[in-house]
Amino acid sequence: MRIGILGSGSGKPMEQLIRRFKGDMAVVVANTDCGLPGLAERHGIPAATVASEAGALAAMQKHGADTIVLRAYTRVLSPEFIKAFPGRIISTHPSLLPEFSGTAYEQTLIDVLKSGLKQSGCTVHLVDEGVDTGRILLQGSFEIAKGETVDSLREKAEALEAVLVPKALEML
Repeated sequence: MRIGILGSGSGKPMEQLIRRFKGDMAVVVANTDCGLPGLAERHGIPAATVASEAGALAAMQKHGADTIVLRAYTRVLSPEFIKAFPGRIISTHPSLLPEFSGTAYEQTLIDVLKSGLKQSGCTVHLVDEGVDTGRILLQGSFEIAKGETVDSLREKAEALEAVLVPKALEML
């Protein structure tokens, strides 16, 4: 497996993923100015910042990526990109899908807080041509305590991502 990360964030889950799969990392590609390329370079992994999906696909192919992990990637992938990595693109969502599907990470956390739920979680799923509609690989849950904030929910969701994404990669 040769892993390519595509995203616009950074954070603990990606740091842990890179450490765990360092020998399997092909490239890290960012579509915005963010911390991902610097994180990759600190670990000796090729990195690129691109302005388009075509640029991301070219970088993935150039470095031999065959499995893609999306991290804070807020665009819907084209059918051409998805077909280039059939059944090998995973993404996370900070809720227990299908709840709160189709919204960006931050908005999902806001919606979860507003919902009054006592429990939520994180989902790792395959990416298809829909939005948050791919086959669910793994889910993990956490309690929502009184006084939670978007930041505290983000920390809980990211902690679960750090555990679930490596397991999902091992399932592929």
